[in-house]
Amino acid sequence: MNEAYRHAPLTLPGTPLDQVVRDGWNVTLRFRDEGDGPWIVDLSHVPKWDLQGSALDRTPGLEGIVPAQPGSSTFHEGWIINRLNPVQAGLWRLRPDAPPLGGCPRTPQAVTPAQAGVHQLPEILDPRFRGDDEWALEGENAPFSDNLLAPKGVWTTDLTDGLVLLALAGPGALDVMERVASLDLRRPDISCPVVFQGPVCHVPTQVVLPRREDLSALVLLAFSRGYGPSVAEALLHAGDPLGLRPAGEERFFENLVSQ
Repeated sequence: MNEAYRHAPLTLPGTPLDQVVRDGWNVTLRFRDEGDGPWIVDLSHVPKWDLQGSALDRTPGLEGIVPAQPGSSTFHEGWIINRLNPVQAGLWRLRPDAPPLGGCPRTPQAVTPAQAGVHQLPEILDPRFRGDDEWALEGENAPFSDNLLAPKGVWTTDLTDGLVLLALAGPGALDVMERVASLDLRRPDISCPVVFQGPVCHVPTQVVLPRREDLSALVLLAFSRGYGPSVAEALLHAGDPLGLRPAGEERFFENLVSQ
């Protein structure tokens, strides 16, 4: 069976040295002449979900994973989880080998959505869906990251294709941000990781700050895919005097290694 091709929302300039195909995406691992930093990395291929529901941090399967305080972020086994507001959180699977997040208990027989405590999803999203009132369930636990079953009261939306995700990494990353946003990422009262919601290059953006040490700072920017080429161009233009260069996914993981 041929793998579906997924069209990237943007293409960074430069010559890729190493690429792989992952879930239909062409992922660049390394660019030629990446320089010494700062770097810009396209992570739009990373699986991304939006969760909505009350008391997300106390929902079975999500306890201890979703931060309780809006504006907080946390790392969990290759995932980053951002609490955006009291009823919304974002989950990004940064590492391709990250294990699934815990799901909700389920029984090994066919049951209705109401009996399983899950929301009905179209068949295209869940091959176990047998009709309007019956689901086929197997095993003891449904991995939450499958986006197929969600704990009762939680709605999930797959945003992988709808959101651009860019990373600014390395020395000078925060200096680049100062040129394109009014956010003060150097405030002494900030405890990393943390998430902000505000304009970057005049575009509504989720800004995640995993770390801000001068030599290994890391900033993640998520925004609607339609703005991808324009924002990437603006970042490269603003960061050019600072030596900003496109880099591959491996460079991002090198800066994430301590998380």
